[in-house]
Amino acid sequence: MASKTLKVMQQILEHFDDSMDSDEIDIGPISAENLGISTARWHRVIGMMLEEGLIDGFAEVTHLGSSHSSYRSINPRITLRGLQFLNENSNAAKIYEIAKEIRGWVPGFK
Repeated sequence: MASKTLKVMQQILEHFDDSMDSDEIDIGPISAENLGISTARWHRVIGMMLEEGLIDGFAEVTHLGSSHSSYRSINPRITLRGLQFLNENSNAAKIYEIAKEIRGWVPGFK
């Protein structure tokens, strides 16, 4: 099973991909609250995704006395690299689900 962080990344990328026809992307559906994660995790995930080139359109906001950065959306979007990651991750998830189903068919296989 994928880690919590990878699942969040998948949800963010899917939302950006689904929003490609919109003039402006609403990040409300992928807020920390709506994803069921802490604000700190959300900012760290966004930071990782920006560093890896999966998304773009966020500005880093630094706070005095804070050990980590936070991010503000300006014109968020998925990148080509993000689309490739989404495709690869989706295929891996499908294979994992198929393997789980096959495992259930084989007696004594755990």
